[in-house]
Amino acid sequence: PDFQFLHPALSPDGKTLYFASNMPGGQGKMDIWKVERKDGAWGTPENLGPGVNTAGNEGFPFVHESNVLFYSSNGRDTSGHFDIFGYNLMGGAASFNLGAPFNSTGDDLGFILDSEGTKGFFASDREGGYGRDDIYSFEAPDGIDGVEVEMPIEVIIVVADSSTKDFIEGAEVRIFEQSEDGFLEGDNLYDVDLVPNPDAPNELVLKLIRKDMDALDTPVKTTLSNGEVYTEMYPSRKYLILASKEDYDDGELLFTPSNMGEDGKVMLYLSKPACINLKGNIAVDESGNPLEDVTVTIINNCDNTAQIVKADENGQFTFCIPPDCDFSITAEKRGYETAVSEFSTEDLEPGSELTANITMTSFGGPVDDADEDMDGFDGPMEEGAVIVLQNIYYDFGKSAIRAGAARELDALATLMRKYPSMEIELIAHTDSRGSDEFNQSLSLARAESAKDYLTRNGVQKDRITAFGYGESQLRNECEDGVECSDEDHAFNRRTEVRITKIDVPIKVEYRVKKP
Repeated sequence: PDFQFLHPALSPDGKTLYFASNMPGGQGKMDIWKVERKDGAWGTPENLGPGVNTAGNEGFPFVHESNVLFYSSNGRDTSGHFDIFGYNLMGGAASFNLGAPFNSTGDDLGFILDSEGTKGFFASDREGGYGRDDIYSFEAPDGIDGVEVEMPIEVIIVVADSSTKDFIEGAEVRIFEQSEDGFLEGDNLYDVDLVPNPDAPNELVLKLIRKDMDALDTPVKTTLSNGEVYTEMYPSRKYLILASKEDYDDGELLFTPSNMGEDGKVMLYLSKPACINLKGNIAVDESGNPLEDVTVTIINNCDNTAQIVKADENGQFTFCIPPDCDFSITAEKRGYETAVSEFSTEDLEPGSELTANITMTSFGGPVDDADEDMDGFDGPMEEGAVIVLQNIYYDFGKSAIRAGAARELDALATLMRKYPSMEIELIAHTDSRGSDEFNQSLSLARAESAKDYLTRNGVQKDRITAFGYGESQLRNECEDGVECSDEDHAFNRRTEVRITKIDVPIKVEYRVKKP
């Protein structure tokens, strides 16, 4: 073309691209433009208008976390040629000149600022440099006029006994910040595991399982004699606070500092265990003899936390589990089929006992060392094994993954990094609304969106194949001409994950349950 596109700069949230161009429709020569990314696609470029652009030249945009756009212009009142200006993208003010020492009688360009608003860089051909345009760094400990940066505040976390209200000394405190979709960083707080489905003996379910407190690598703060620890938090952000202490149940609190009291303190209470004692016995079905050294995993389906123990020489194990929850229990030992069962503690009183008798069946042959290659899978992965992922839902007519739904893709990415030989197919489906041609195109865009997400999270793209099936495989009666609720239509909008290879080729089906 007869015009140029220069100086691309992405907004902090990754949704808007700013750039300089002399394309038609501008205010003068080179202008600042923006284009927004919606539903996985870039829209139409928009000129930022006279609040930023002039009859001269504007370029070198940079968007700071404070929603201030920094750029250079030679079309406004300047100290020389190009000066650095700021403009509040939230509106309400005109562009402002940063003045000295950022601007000089020469060209001053390419301003960038760190998230705290106190350090940065820019380029200039001012006197005293080594060549034409040199790079300069700066520090502004008091900030920059026109830039309002959110500063952290001091928060005092107080851990106390829920019954006596006495302060607890020596409690370990960990703090996690929530991501934009309301979840915590999966690699920090969760392990990804494949758990046998008790309803289908040849089926595995991908689960995010909360790590034990001791397994978390987040820095630990320890409470003082007054039960306090001190930290800094940003007022507008949300945090999960975890606390643990021997002889107490772990405690947690979702917390936003803006809701904190005037004293700057937040209370987190720990309780003494009030649990049900689960006693288990493991035996071999052929003989009834006890089986030792069995790995027993119990998953609390209320919060997806897991406990793991080894059965003793008498095939026995114990767990302390809470009331009013459903549980899955898995027993694993090389050379034996995995045993799975489910039970509930509903209507059981704390302090009561529950017995679990588990019978395991031998494969009937020697244990092959090759089985150990599938770390995490106990026993062979046979043809027809099934791995189930929850659906990745989309809003109607869109290819962007719904906020929060990416958490399942995070788990899948973690699993694929763990097993480098794993190859998958991503198969996207739409509901029946819209034309067949539109839905076919939309479903492929959705599958490609999921593929892009995985590749951005460390999975090689040649291990992923994307398919779009449109509305050809509806899972209910909501076809063309049938009136259905939004929930029923949403059940058809999904992306299925079919594993085609993992160490050895296996056939994998996708199974779902209606929400």
